[in-house]
Amino acid sequence: MSENIIKSVLEEKYFKEFDVYSNVPNHFFSFRHKRNMKAIFANTSAANGTITRVRFNKQFVTIMVAIIFLAVLSITAVAMAIAGFFTKEHSDNTELFAINYENAPMEIEDIYYISALPIGFEVYSKSETKISITTTYYNQSDDKYIVFSQHTKESFNAHIDNEHGEMTETTVNGYTGLYYADNAGLNILVWDDKDYIFKLSSELAKTETENLAKSTKLLK
Repeated sequence: MSENIIKSVLEEKYFKEFDVYSNVPNHFFSFRHKRNMKAIFANTSAANGTITRVRFNKQFVTIMVAIIFLAVLSITAVAMAIAGFFTKEHSDNTELFAINYENAPMEIEDIYYISALPIGFEVYSKSETKISITTTYYNQSDDKYIVFSQHTKESFNAHIDNEHGEMTETTVNGYTGLYYADNAGLNILVWDDKDYIFKLSSELAKTETENLAKSTKLLK
């Protein structure tokens, strides 16, 4: 007898045997049975269950309030406004948001670009959506990057490291902004021209980075 025949015989016997159990009608308990069982469980719970009242003294409550306060304080960011931006100070970074949304475009309508790009830098990548445009420039000989981005105010959200650098107020083309420099030579400028938020990051010197920001112009 072949293996396939043995398999088919065993399958047939299996289905015949267990088909009996699959056709068993559903059983419905009577109302009297349900009522009796409910009474039994109620009596058992009353006999075995006890109600415990927990009392907290004043010292315990004071300690618990202090613990909760310290826990909340440790995870809550400190919020403040600086240079036209709303900031949240986290343990390792500062989060930036726009403040004044009045009359600001909801989508990118006017596109800006760096008009005085240093020699040797070429477009490395570009990402463009309705609410933001980010262009990365790269100088292969110096192995340095420049990243310029334009955002609608509603979409803008940036995280800047506050452990290895310092952020101060500055101005770009007459608009108030923020300047950040870290220990590794990264310079970041962020400013608000009333319509959009601009962010410029570079591995160039501070003066060069500021000149790049000042050279931004409207693409016609």
